[in-house]
Amino acid sequence: MLAAMLLAYQADRSAYWIPWTGGAAIAALLAWIQPDLRLLLLPLSGIEAVVALTLALIRQRRPAR
Repeated sequence: MLAAMLLAYQADRSAYWIPWTGGAAIAALLAWIQPDLRLLLLPLSGIEAVVALTLALIRQRRPAR
């Protein structure tokens, strides 16, 4: 998953939402694996997902260079 995220980001460096989406997915997976850290990781995953969605929507509205 990390390799795919890095390759996608390198293909289009202006897509800042890709690393944020990967971070949200990794935080959610870690919360599933580590039940003791769920109170920390699930809100973090949610915040990263909201930031990724916001960046993707901003990028979609911006004209291509």
